[in-house]
Amino acid sequence: MAAPSRDPAGSRPNDEVPREVRIALVLYGGVSLAVYENGVTRCFYELVRRRGPLGFVAELLGANVAVDVVAGSSAGGINGLLLAAALENGTEFADTAALWRELGDLGGLLRPIGESRTARSLLAGETAYQASLEGAFEALCGAHKEGELPPADFEMDVFVTGTDLAGRDRCFADATGSRVHDRYHRAVFHLKYRPERRHLGCPNGEPEPDRALQAHVLASIARITSTFPGAFPPFLAVELARDARGVASALRATGRFEEADEIAERLFLDGGVLANKPFGPALRAIFHRMPRNGVVDRRLFYVEPDPDPVSTSRGAAARLGPFLVPLRAVRLPGHESIGEQLAELRTHNAQLAWLAAAREQALLARAPADGPTSPLYLSSRLDALALALVARDEDRAPSAGDVPEGEPEAQRFRELVAALRGEVEDGSGRIDRAFLDPFDVDYELRRAFHLLYAVHGRLDEDDPELSDADERRLLGALMRTGRVVKALKLVRDQLVVLRNRVARTVPGGLPPSALIALFRRFVADDAPHWRSLRRGTLEDPFPREALTAAARAAADAVPALVEEARRGAATEAPAATVIGRISAVLDEVATEVPGATDGPEEALSGAELLRRFDAVDAAVFPLQFASGIYELDRIELVRVSPVDAQLGLSEGVARDKIAGDSMGHFAAFLRRDWRANDLFVGRLDGACQIVRGLLDDDAMARLARRARSSRAEALPSFLPEGLASAFPGCPPRVLDELRGRWSELCAAWERAREEGAPTDAAREAEDALRLALVRAIHGSFFAGEREGILADRAYQDLCYEGEAPGEALAARARESARAELRAWPLDDLDAAWARYRALGLGASAVTARGGVPSQFLVQYAARAALFTSGMFEQTFRAHRSVRVLRWPFALAVRGPLRALHAASAWVASSRGRPVRGAWVAGTELVLRLGRRARARREPPPPSLST
Repeated sequence: MAAPSRDPAGSRPNDEVPREVRIALVLYGGVSLAVYENGVTRCFYELVRRRGPLGFVAELLGANVAVDVVAGSSAGGINGLLLAAALENGTEFADTAALWRELGDLGGLLRPIGESRTARSLLAGETAYQASLEGAFEALCGAHKEGELPPADFEMDVFVTGTDLAGRDRCFADATGSRVHDRYHRAVFHLKYRPERRHLGCPNGEPEPDRALQAHVLASIARITSTFPGAFPPFLAVELARDARGVASALRATGRFEEADEIAERLFLDGGVLANKPFGPALRAIFHRMPRNGVVDRRLFYVEPDPDPVSTSRGAAARLGPFLVPLRAVRLPGHESIGEQLAELRTHNAQLAWLAAAREQALLARAPADGPTSPLYLSSRLDALALALVARDEDRAPSAGDVPEGEPEAQRFRELVAALRGEVEDGSGRIDRAFLDPFDVDYELRRAFHLLYAVHGRLDEDDPELSDADERRLLGALMRTGRVVKALKLVRDQLVVLRNRVARTVPGGLPPSALIALFRRFVADDAPHWRSLRRGTLEDPFPREALTAAARAAADAVPALVEEARRGAATEAPAATVIGRISAVLDEVATEVPGATDGPEEALSGAELLRRFDAVDAAVFPLQFASGIYELDRIELVRVSPVDAQLGLSEGVARDKIAGDSMGHFAAFLRRDWRANDLFVGRLDGACQIVRGLLDDDAMARLARRARSSRAEALPSFLPEGLASAFPGCPPRVLDELRGRWSELCAAWERAREEGAPTDAAREAEDALRLALVRAIHGSFFAGEREGILADRAYQDLCYEGEAPGEALAARARESARAELRAWPLDDLDAAWARYRALGLGASAVTARGGVPSQFLVQYAARAALFTSGMFEQTFRAHRSVRVLRWPFALAVRGPLRALHAASAWVASSRGRPVRGAWVAGTELVLRLGRRARARREPPPPSLST
């Protein structure tokens, strides 16, 4: 079985695959847990790019995969921005691991000791941290080079949270006309990527943006969302060394601030202060999505590296003392629950089920398509068309909630609706669809998707009576319908470009009559910019090169057309539109879909499906327009965490898997090999949950149908050479296990088909294949990562021994790791993994006998205390009432702290080696005595058993 054809880079989605897996990704905050999240995020990058083991998973799904919604806060916001920038520009995401692995060291982030009296925070956020972020994004946002991965061909919406320290005023009017003022501090930066017309961090649509400014904007937003209070100084755009004005302008636009707000001098803090779990923006973006090029499977993955433990004691709160009750109550507002968002998701899925049932009932009712049409339906379509022409900064399908708020904008909208009604009404005041349909591209898109979903559903059905010839006709019709969808989507996207150009260059917008004339001229079938769409045949309608040429020509034509409309140039109504031309091609494609004129939906011919569409649309579209719900695909939720990922090498106690979940989530910043471990475990857990979440029972059923049908050649190869290339470095024994599980599963599917229903044996075989697949992915990851992890371990130990960091030390560490691996073969994956787990990198203790020498812990603590005392001193200088305390504070606090810091630094250096053993023994004794005293003082904890 051969693998499907791909481009030389092996990463561009197959245009002939009309099924999509669309992923929304929510990334929590968590300080050093960002390292684990980076490993998880890399898995989604490789899945989308169809690369390596996760590319094999994408081919098993038989779908194109897109991460089209990303929402992140704090550390999650950084990783979300890195992922989106790498996908947009076709650059390498794996390189971003260096941002955490090498530069995420606490000693390097702490300010120099000379700044202890003037520092505004513990860590150098405005210098070293800002420079590191800028360097990472400059590498990701560089101009695309020949031979690199292609940029993403799907749209992305990225939401990053921040906290506006000053806040923004909102004013409302109640029923009596009284002004009600409110202040809110949450800031959500909404960044959009639209292929070839809008780029992340660039509010204005530009074919080729200023890449240096884009990188600076993304780095600034990443710093805003991760500005942990106290650890980093607040973000202030005016303090930026360069591009301060451009960054402030981008922050104003992406954060939806008013023009009067002075963004350059506004203080921003960590997004996790108020919104550490940004589900809301992600859900709203999903709810208003439209299908893109094919049938959609929607997943919402959220990454929670350290889930809150669930208490099993129901009466624990009742036994709290009277003083502890108010303390517990004060902490409650800081707990951020996702229950309301999950309930909202459940409600959304219930609404989708209801809409799907209404659609099916309308389809089976067989109402005549040429009968009287509901005035409500036509009015809804007219309003939607008007909103598509005036809505600002939105490119999703319009809904009733998009009506402009301000009175001037609302008045212009009403005038546009009236003008459109005058254009399309006949003499009796009814809307004439002969004038409306050729201009309504959203209507034609719904019509094309109606046919696409029906044909796809018929191919997915296990119909033994479907002949090979009919299957080939259905496959051909499916491919051609997908081409029609792409052509209609192209026209719609260019209409958005036209509308945004009008809003940007014409103050107050065009008069309704001029806007309608401009719209008509733009979609005229004889317009020069649509020339390439007039080529092609029924067998190959709208090939890729024709679509690319049309997109460029239409974008080039927009400025001149807008200028003519602004001057009031007269334009006649076109005799035909390009939308009507594409619709005619869809009608021809439908004739190729075999079937009957009666019976259930999956048996209808293509012509009959389109004939009945108007009855379906008349019943469902007003509901969609009122609710704003157009993507009628159920949203499945999947959590990624060390607790949930328990297949393959991910199996184990969550607290022992990653180092970043201790010391208030700061521990991973203390050792380089701990960060390397957390990156690696994030990859393991991410792959585990991707397989569990995407290769579900429905996906397995589709895979079984593909394996039995004449389309078996579209399956990925399970032959030895195919698996070896897809899982590089994986032990042959593990690949043999995967191949054997696939053979067993095919046999179980065949037995289940003979018995007429899925059996327990088939389900067990599917679970066994999932496990074997996860083990093969993990084996490949382990083969590629273990040398780097061991090298980081040797490097960190040498640094703590007093060696000077640098390239020479890194070379010694790599050689040490290779020598260790020569005695550590990977032939037996389980034995090699047991040896790795024995290193305890995810469960290391931060003590003198643990992973971090005590002299470094004391040094870090002393520096942090010095910076904290310096911030207090600055407060003393600013307030006269406490200024008298400045010198006593310096003598009593700063002097001892500086002495402690100097002593620990001397012991940590090579000069302090003679007394290092005594220092370690002394600090270990102090820690041991402290633990014993605490154990005697504290009563045993109450039992958590029920």
